[in-house]
Amino acid sequence: MTLGSMSAAAMRDLVEAGEAKPLLTGFDVSPTLYAGQWWYVPSGSDDAADDDADYVLAGPDMSAQLDRLRVRTDRIDAVAGGSA
Repeated sequence: MTLGSMSAAAMRDLVEAGEAKPLLTGFDVSPTLYAGQWWYVPSGSDDAADDDADYVLAGPDMSAQLDRLRVRTDRIDAVAGGSA
């Protein structure tokens, strides 16, 4: 792991431990909130389709967009009783 990047394995461990929360539950690769910051796998990277591609920190604009999406997904989960 380098500054601003994290391995997929490390992120999976954080999610399993309940320390990180993916935006889309049930997906192996999803933007993930950890320690108050959004992490994601860049779609333009050579191995973005690889489940083991590294996560990188989202910038301010992307983080704001992901925050708005999080509000929506939380509402959907609440309506669906958390089964979405």
